Amino acid sequence: THPVNNRVEEVGNGVGCASKWFFLEGEESMSDTRLVIGHGPCALRAAAVLAAGGAKVTLLQRGATPSGLRNPDFPTETGRIHVDSAYRSASESVFGSLVEAPDTERAVLARGRIHRLPMSRMEVHQLLDDAARLPAARAWVRARSRNAMADVMGGGQEERSHKDWVVRRMGEPAWAHLYRSYAEKRWGLPSEELSVGLARLYHGVEDDRPAQLVGGGEGQALAQAEKCILDAGGEIRTNVTVKRLEVVDGKVAKVVVNRGKKYATNGQVWIAEAPGVIAEWLEGAISHQTKVAAMRLEVQPAVRVALRGDTKGLPWDLHVLDEWVPFHRVVSPYGVEQTAIFHANGAMDEPDDEALAFLFAEAADRAGLGRFEVESANVERLDAWVPVWSRGAHAVLRTVLLDWESLGIVGVGRSGAFSPLDPGEEVSLALRYRDADALNQRETHRVYLDPPVRVEDLDVHITRFVER
Repeated sequence: THPVNNRVEEVGNGVGCASKWFFLEGEESMSDTRLVIGHGPCALRAAAVLAAGGAKVTLLQRGATPSGLRNPDFPTETGRIHVDSAYRSASESVFGSLVEAPDTERAVLARGRIHRLPMSRMEVHQLLDDAARLPAARAWVRARSRNAMADVMGGGQEERSHKDWVVRRMGEPAWAHLYRSYAEKRWGLPSEELSVGLARLYHGVEDDRPAQLVGGGEGQALAQAEKCILDAGGEIRTNVTVKRLEVVDGKVAKVVVNRGKKYATNGQVWIAEAPGVIAEWLEGAISHQTKVAAMRLEVQPAVRVALRGDTKGLPWDLHVLDEWVPFHRVVSPYGVEQTAIFHANGAMDEPDDEALAFLFAEAADRAGLGRFEVESANVERLDAWVPVWSRGAHAVLRTVLLDWESLGIVGVGRSGAFSPLDPGEEVSLALRYRDADALNQRETHRVYLDPPVRVEDLDVHITRFVER
């Protein structure tokens, strides 16, 4: 990589831009430096939060660029972010200027037709084929009647999974034909194995929070985060492979990377990596029970394919219900003309970027979304991007967080926090951690990140389908 003020350096092949082989030998003192480990834009933003608070930061970036992205100008999510009002000013030091986002336009795609949300009840019938409509209507009436009686007479029904939540409110046919395949494509597990809290959060809670856009665009925001780190006297080292974390007197004291180079941590290190990866780095420093728990917290890869085409008829955020379509979401980001970004989660069968772009373009055409150009496609492969909220995952996470905190590990970003945060939420979380008088990750997760527990949402209607 090219140096920025001689402080962005590549260490993966043993050669830094500002200094060479001796740079990787031995142990580097970090007495006045904060250490951030991770990959992708999550790690860059977390390091920028510390730098904005006046800390000198060393970011050990697993990716080949400071942001870990090949295409930093395209949003990896929707482009809309949510920044807590209390952190607006501090967040702008990381992102640059923020502007208020226009109202959201969401829709679902099913059977070759786009339906704006909320749908009318007649449109709901159009999502289903002829054979499924009558059974779905009958099941929905039974579910509504049963739930109405529960409100009057009391009593309840245990709900443990995404499927349980949907079936109780919409009926089993609606779940089987509409929610089942969408849930697995978007969240990485069969609906029966996904957390009920996930269904409550994404289908049952209206997302009425004010949203923002980055005024200078996605690429400019990442450049601002990089500048924030360098201006505070920090540095970014790319292509770094962490080998292990050394624990001394109950705290992570050193990080061992390529060719045996070591970094001291001063008792605390911020990490934007999956819990299972962190557990592997700790080797014998944690119990077998904690390691097993961390490995249960699965984080999947994702791909984003940006294709040029006519996007005038597309809403800002389109959710795809048809099972045969390889992507689950299409975003038409603000400020990016004639471009749609197709979202898919999990490991893709197509290892070649061109083949993947062709697959998505062909599926978009067959699904009725129009023709898109393959030649100008931009493909972003995101490692460890989708925290999989399986049943019981959050109880397991709280157990792991107790050990992380005792070791001086602070989990940040999407994978480190094990939560599908947008960039604004990532920065707000990092600011909470940075400014806390007494850091308590477990309590912060309980209040700020865990899916809300609600029992009064029995009247949720399918016409809204997805809220966020």
